[in-house]
Amino acid sequence: MDRKNKRARLVLLASLFLAMMLVYVVRLVQLQLIHGQDYLDQVESTYASRIKIGAARGEITDRYGRVLAGNETENNVILEKAYIADKNLNQTVLDLAMLLQDCDTEWIDNLPLLLEKDGSLSFKENSERATETLKSFLDLQSYATAQNCMDALIRRFSLDDEEKGWTLEEMRLIAGVRYEMERKGFSVSNNYTFAEDIDYKTMIRVKEASYRIDGLNVEQVPDRVYYSGTLVPHIIGTIGPIYAEEAKELLAQGYALNEKVGKSGIESWAEKYLRGKSGVREVVRNKNGDVISDNVIREAEAGAAVSLTIDSAFQAYVQSALERHVANIREKYDFAADAEGAAVVVLDVNSFEVLASATYPNYDINDYLTNYASLLEVEYNPLYNRVTQAAYRPGSVFKSVVAAIALDEGTISANSTVYCNHIYNFYPDLAMQCLGWHDDTNAAKALRYSCNIFFYDVGRRLGIEKLSTAATEYFGIGVKTGIQAPESAGVMSSPAVKEAQQGISWYPGDTLQASIGQMDTLVTPLQMAVYTATIANGGTRKEVSVVHEIMPADYEGAPLWSNPQRILSTFENKNKALDTVHTGMISAARAYGNFRSLGFEVAAKTGSPQITNTTSFGTFISFAPADNPQIAIAVVGEKMTHGYVLGDLCNDIYQYYFHERGGIDPAPNDNVLLS
Repeated sequence: MDRKNKRARLVLLASLFLAMMLVYVVRLVQLQLIHGQDYLDQVESTYASRIKIGAARGEITDRYGRVLAGNETENNVILEKAYIADKNLNQTVLDLAMLLQDCDTEWIDNLPLLLEKDGSLSFKENSERATETLKSFLDLQSYATAQNCMDALIRRFSLDDEEKGWTLEEMRLIAGVRYEMERKGFSVSNNYTFAEDIDYKTMIRVKEASYRIDGLNVEQVPDRVYYSGTLVPHIIGTIGPIYAEEAKELLAQGYALNEKVGKSGIESWAEKYLRGKSGVREVVRNKNGDVISDNVIREAEAGAAVSLTIDSAFQAYVQSALERHVANIREKYDFAADAEGAAVVVLDVNSFEVLASATYPNYDINDYLTNYASLLEVEYNPLYNRVTQAAYRPGSVFKSVVAAIALDEGTISANSTVYCNHIYNFYPDLAMQCLGWHDDTNAAKALRYSCNIFFYDVGRRLGIEKLSTAATEYFGIGVKTGIQAPESAGVMSSPAVKEAQQGISWYPGDTLQASIGQMDTLVTPLQMAVYTATIANGGTRKEVSVVHEIMPADYEGAPLWSNPQRILSTFENKNKALDTVHTGMISAARAYGNFRSLGFEVAAKTGSPQITNTTSFGTFISFAPADNPQIAIAVVGEKMTHGYVLGDLCNDIYQYYFHERGGIDPAPNDNVLLS
């Protein structure tokens, strides 16, 4: 019985196995012999395209996380080539343009051709560069007319379709979009942005039309937003489209032509951190061009967050104070009635981080992006970053540097005196004047009264070679500070500089002038703050930074970059040179009455550099508290004639920083914006 059962089971199993094998054989025959060619054609004709998904740009914040430059979502109208047949592209463009026109919504059109009412064509006003680009794009000669350009566009984009019968106005419209499409690399892997930041009503209309206009879609994208466009606009900078001259390099780095890139300021300096990582969307089509799958295979990653060294509340106060004091100085002092631009910078004397940087007049980044032409017409050029790019004669504020070097070199001691009787006549054929009669004057007294004759004599004995070499090496005169922004290197007077600039020799009188901050010496307000901070902290000069650190987008983990506080030079400070300079600058500050209300000692020095025979500027440097320096301030006022008029501004900054704000590192306000 058992044997019969076993045999029956074996027969059953064998039958099942044979049946299964028969099914597999039949299926293989179907796949390979009957439908094999069909499946092979399908596999060979199916192809995938990968489309970039833009990443949100990283935030730029102040040192406490308050967002200065961030992102908000905007709705853009896009066309996806994967869904548009080439033969239908022109009609698709026209249909979409007509839809947006009906919605009273503008679309992107950078073609510099105008269709006049009489049917003639002309180039747009002030479009010389765009016109040159168009002619180059069309391989036309420089003398080609607007009509020549339009004829070439009609041929290039097959706009003279008799069946369609488009009017000249319609052809111009299509050409404007097709021209931009080609320049931006419109392809299956690169969507085209037709219109940006559309309103809600337009979005609804576009979405409804997407069922009849192939490839039409509304895409939500992060849009750069500057929440307080007037706050350090020169430092934050801007983003913009990729220009032709930079396209090759950026494309090699993985950019798409329709991306935006940092153009200036921190937006440019930190581009590799702020940009983020694009995502990838894969679209698979069959041989007929039909999309059979559309999937995101890698999500986009937001860019890193850049934290500035600036406290936005303090920065706002300094900007407002600068504007207020410029107006007051113009009104109060007749000799400063024609005062023009001004700049102030506040530096941490230990870290050399910029705590505030203001230039007058100022501007709004948002105006720069939307109405750049109007900013060019504003008096005194608000786009010019006077703190880092404007190089001025320092005048008497340079005397603190001269005194420090002469004391350190042993050229003079703290007790050495020079007799000031108003006229310096060491050289018989050269009479140099002082503004006063100071009798026997030592270094501290000379800084207190800004005695020219003392510094003429000290400079003569020190010599221009030692002065220029030490001023450059230890105090950063004539070298860049290292800040993450465009800056001027300035100039330190020397025989070589005079020879290079003027082609004439150096004379003894030139050394005397250089010793009081005149001659060819030019420094930025930031460089003034640097040597003031170096004097304040005992002689250590560090690289300046306006970036505190860079963190991953989620603010988790270690910083991607932190301010290294790199030491650039160390002043030896022999003979306690800086102690004497401190004494002189404290004495100079005491003479300025308003500082007395602060509750601590301040060190300061004023300057009135002569620019022309009839024009002088005002300069002012300071640090405080004098016995435990924390911040240094440098101010320049154009056509203000005397540096002392800038003292009230410094007093107000100290009052806010140490009393109203709460010191070097206060807790952030309750309204801090964090990601």
